[in-house]
Amino acid sequence: MRLESEAVAEALFRIGAVSSDPAHPFKFSSGLWSPVYVDCRRLISFPRERTLVVDLFQDIVGRLPGPKPDIVAGGETAGIPFAAWVAERLALPLVYVRKKPKEFGRLARVEGVVSDGQQALLVEDLITNAGSKLSFQEGLLEAGAQVHNVLVIFEYGVPGTRRVLGEHSMTLSSLVSGSALLEHGKRNGLLTPSQAKEIDSFIAHPVEWSRAHSDAAEAQ
Repeated sequence: MRLESEAVAEALFRIGAVSSDPAHPFKFSSGLWSPVYVDCRRLISFPRERTLVVDLFQDIVGRLPGPKPDIVAGGETAGIPFAAWVAERLALPLVYVRKKPKEFGRLARVEGVVSDGQQALLVEDLITNAGSKLSFQEGLLEAGAQVHNVLVIFEYGVPGTRRVLGEHSMTLSSLVSGSALLEHGKRNGLLTPSQAKEIDSFIAHPVEWSRAHSDAAEAQ
């Protein structure tokens, strides 16, 4: 898996998906401030790189523990295109799930057809902590599906994330981790020593790094 991780890290840097500015941290939806931001959404505009991702996702699906998926679910909004490509490759039905139900029409939280007891493979672009994945699992459970496996392109590596997912019967599979991305950037001169130091500190202690830099970030 090391070669595959290296290939994805190289692709993310090549398409400009990795931004680092420790002096001007990025705020995540989880509330954390980070010295690095990985924008996997950019992959949708690069056919060669997105095909690499879908190829690797397909390989992982064949090795996943537990029951095989009956449907592929994409989390709004970044996960939807990747879920669609995986569903097409596996010849499986596609659905997508919102964090909250719509406020009009059928008030739907899951779009597409879900049957009771179906195994849903949740596909997302990345994961920081487990918050949004638990929300998506909740929506799919309400629709009648079971969710035991989550696929993401990039995993920041926030401590405790995999444990929390495990407590909700979910296993995480990622193509590249924050530490692997950092090592690739350092080895190939794609990150300055200052950037690498701050990213390394964030990966090791994300909550503490965020707290230490939140006042300055909020003042920008």
